[in-house]
Amino acid sequence: MEGEVKNYIVDFLMFIAAVPLFITGIIKLRFVMGLLSLEWNSPLVQVLSRIHDWTGVVHLVLHREWIGIMTKHFFHKEEGIKSKTD
Repeated sequence: MEGEVKNYIVDFLMFIAAVPLFITGIIKLRFVMGLLSLEWNSPLVQVLSRIHDWTGVVHLVLHREWIGIMTKHFFHKEEGIKSKTD
């Protein structure tokens, strides 16, 4: 049960981190910035860029266990490497 609660919390936090990451990522696209009449060096775009970058860091931190497992699996190609949730 403890693993399920941990997974739920991580998934919830991932969703919370993904929303601003997605929105700011769309806004940072050059053609969207043009549609919104935003300049790359404007204070608003700089703030959105920082939000985008930091939510990306949060995303990586929350998935660090999965990234480590998949990296080991990719480089070792061993059948025995499984996630802790298996």
